[in-house]
Amino acid sequence: MKTKDAIELAGSAAALSRILNITQSAICQWGDDIPELSLFRLKERKPAWFKSQPRKARTEKAEA
Repeated sequence: MKTKDAIELAGSAAALSRILNITQSAICQWGDDIPELSLFRLKERKPAWFKSQPRKARTEKAEA
């Protein structure tokens, strides 16, 4: 998941930092993609964010 997408789903970087119990500055250091450990924690705490995939993404994965 992209950092910008997670921030958008959470509503803000501050909200995302509260969900993950980390600082906002840690999120600012992530870059484009969420680090593996933070992604794992996010999947545990917000599984609904990961359940639906757009149809196009599923199709592309099946073709690969």
